[in-house]
Amino acid sequence: MSLDLLLINPGAAHGIKGGHSIYGELGNELTAIEPPLWCRLIAGYVRDRGHSVAILDAEAQNLRPEDVAGKVRMLRPRLACIAAYGHQPSASTQQMAAAGAIAREIKQRVLEYQPVMILGGHVSALPERTMREETVDYACVGEGPITVERLLQHGLITDAQKASIPGLVWRSGNLQNMVVNPSAPLIEDMAQLHGDAWDLLPMKLYRAHNWQCFDNLAERQPYASIYTSLGCPYKCLAGDVEVNTIYGRFPIKRLAECFGDTGVPVYTYDPATGQAFIADGIKIRKYGVDQELMRVHFDNGTHLDCTPDHGFMQFKWGNGKSESSQWECEAKDLTPGAHVRALRMEHHPEGRIYVTWARRARKLRQLLGSEQVHHDDRNKSNDHPSNLDLCGSTAEHFLRHPEIAERMRISNPTRDGMSDEWIAKIAAANRGKTRSPASRLRYRESKLGKLNPNFKHGHRVGTASRLEVNHRIVRIERLHQRGDVYCLTVPQTGWFFANDVLVKNCSFCCINSPFQSNRYRMREPGHVVAEIASLYDRHNIRTFKITDEMFVLNEAHYTAIADGLIINGLGSKINIWAYARVDTVKPERLALLRKAGIRWLALGIESGSAHVRDGANKKFRNDDIIGVVRAIQRAGINVIGNFIVGLPDDTHETMEQTYQLAAETNCEFMNVYSAQAYPGSRLYDEAVATNAALPSSWRGYSQHNDDCRPLDTKYIRGKDVLAFRDQFFSRYFSRPEYTHMVAEKFGAETVAHIEKMLEYKLPRKLLTGELV
Repeated sequence: MSLDLLLINPGAAHGIKGGHSIYGELGNELTAIEPPLWCRLIAGYVRDRGHSVAILDAEAQNLRPEDVAGKVRMLRPRLACIAAYGHQPSASTQQMAAAGAIAREIKQRVLEYQPVMILGGHVSALPERTMREETVDYACVGEGPITVERLLQHGLITDAQKASIPGLVWRSGNLQNMVVNPSAPLIEDMAQLHGDAWDLLPMKLYRAHNWQCFDNLAERQPYASIYTSLGCPYKCLAGDVEVNTIYGRFPIKRLAECFGDTGVPVYTYDPATGQAFIADGIKIRKYGVDQELMRVHFDNGTHLDCTPDHGFMQFKWGNGKSESSQWECEAKDLTPGAHVRALRMEHHPEGRIYVTWARRARKLRQLLGSEQVHHDDRNKSNDHPSNLDLCGSTAEHFLRHPEIAERMRISNPTRDGMSDEWIAKIAAANRGKTRSPASRLRYRESKLGKLNPNFKHGHRVGTASRLEVNHRIVRIERLHQRGDVYCLTVPQTGWFFANDVLVKNCSFCCINSPFQSNRYRMREPGHVVAEIASLYDRHNIRTFKITDEMFVLNEAHYTAIADGLIINGLGSKINIWAYARVDTVKPERLALLRKAGIRWLALGIESGSAHVRDGANKKFRNDDIIGVVRAIQRAGINVIGNFIVGLPDDTHETMEQTYQLAAETNCEFMNVYSAQAYPGSRLYDEAVATNAALPSSWRGYSQHNDDCRPLDTKYIRGKDVLAFRDQFFSRYFSRPEYTHMVAEKFGAETVAHIEKMLEYKLPRKLLTGELV
């Protein structure tokens, strides 16, 4: 029987592995081997529609690229599909090294034409680049199931048929012309993504993380991972909310339709400097449908509709721009009377626009081609704001034109004498003109103007600049109607003005961004419980992972699953770990989770510095973090803390604060990562926009690879970040306080296992000088 689809899980390129010249097979004991989620989901979706499917898990079966190519040559599927999805969203990029090698081997070793497709979060974020760099016939933007199945409906298809397949990326004409079709819609009926393809996987090979089985290290196998929801709720705006662009205010829905990923210059604000300016807003997209909306009413009579978690910049009245005086606040947490950042735009008869964003912060923007401004590139037809520079005086403008200054030194009519004809011409041109408001304002704010007691003309303009600009919250209401929501990204700052109010753009997280749309989709709790029960009965699995990026998020959803597990009598028999957030954990629900078999919760703490954490959209305090960790531990649930060093605002001092917070929480286990700009995240857009140093290959994005190359921060080099990360890991697990806690909780065998784990030192080319 011929095979329609072969799904290939390539495996990540990491440095923890067996056969090490010094550490032998120790690496094999440290790593987890997890069933590939998206291979399962795509296989189930395609098989339900009558196609034959097989899965080749190169990671679990420890297959080399040439081994995979040999399997493809033997099976000769109609389509070989490499699914470069990691076991967490950011891990997709690390899969690309092995994925690319497998694609090359297939093309070299399978002599007949073999169609090869590649998909995944990384591919969806960089589709055209992937097609240029990898030896594949097709790529996919979007999650993949619909695109793969539609492609299988055809044999060798024409360009017209390729153009009709949603999400397909393909070559047209001379093969250099890349075509990126619009993404397929997200599958709303989660029953269609059941993932019941366990029979296609090598179930005996999967293994849990070592820490999940600290109380019994022999129980790491068998192991399975399941999902209960997909996506993460975005902070988004209703479609009719108007964005402040250089062309005026336009509904964000219209901007998404007209500009999309190309973007448009928008007004933004840098919280660090307190300055408003113009920057490119990109990735203007619809990120959700039928979403819950809130309406925030302001004291000037306007309002803004957004999702409950959309961020605003709140501040203490009159307290400047310090960390303690302004902070991000979600819409649902705003209270009447709170102050939020905003701006005011005044149009003057001369065509100029005054932009005011604080009581004493005001700029003149000249955006019309008829206005006299300096053009940086000397091209007077290029009126993009980034090319326009406003000069305070003629003398200042002359400094930008040395050729004019040189000419005036040689032949200066005011010095050498002007003819009567010239004097008459100048007089006629200026007859009847009065000083412009901008000129009066400049004079009033100059040293001379401040010293001149007789100057009165500018006071009216000055009074206008002291009018209230920022807004007070009047009330917040939840809207009965739901709606589609949109957002955009400003890589430079992460903020933009909409309806004249400063709002947060998309997070740097890359969970949904690569897929160009978002919907937080939840499985039916009964289906989740039934799947766990089936794996328990059929495969004798006791150890599980819930892959959701945020399982403890929707209370009704996760409590229904917990209740189902308890009713089925599974809670006391299984060991589950899942992700949670510090600000979504409810202490009163922890006992229920523990009774349902949740024995570990992973918290994304990230940084010990409140300032650095704010830059990563984490608004809780260190005391909140420690309090939540203690509440989880009191409920009998172990905690794995996830920390990040090397975020954009990190210094040596703030990274040390992160270590000290980790030591104080004293979680049962801990991961520390160096910040990476993964494709699809805002950090990646920022890094590209600022020409920051990025890894030279996709291997370098892997935290444990010898090629790992973290981001430089604003203050320290990526090399120093990586060195600190590795020291952080060793220091944490070597502490007597940690060893004592583990000995009391898990016993001497686990302490010996951790000591053995610390013997393994990751090879780092960046630290040895092999990697520049």
